[in-house]
Amino acid sequence: MFGPDGRTFASTGRDGVVRLWDLTRRTHPVRLGPPLTGHTDAVYSLAFSPDGHTLASTSFDNTVRLWDLTDPHRARPHGAPLTGFLNWVNAVAFTPDGATLLLGDGEHTVRTLPLSVKTATAYVCAATGGTLTPALWHTYIPQLPYDPPCPRHD
Repeated sequence: MFGPDGRTFASTGRDGVVRLWDLTRRTHPVRLGPPLTGHTDAVYSLAFSPDGHTLASTSFDNTVRLWDLTDPHRARPHGAPLTGFLNWVNAVAFTPDGATLLLGDGEHTVRTLPLSVKTATAYVCAATGGTLTPALWHTYIPQLPYDPPCPRHD
């Protein structure tokens, strides 16, 4: 999978490891940093964010991982693995603005995953019809004081 710069390439396989390559000189690929490890089964799909700073990987271990590629020589996990899917995710893609990750799973379902606070807030407000009540807030994020994110429509 080529990154948006046309030089960075990500490869993977059954070993569950993702490797980054610099293909500036196509006849002499150069490995970028250590392999990206963490998946416990074969990696199935990869996608670069539009800015090339994030790589998403999906695996038969039923996780999606995000990798911070701000410095591809020192790539690192970007947060914890994403879990809780009914089946393994077999396709992954970023929206053109990079704000949302699309996940295709083995149940023939496409899920959207907001990747920014602004996108997540808009998603929650749309899903709740703008009625994120104190009770719902405290059910899902009790550690934070109630602060309604949705615009009021009085």
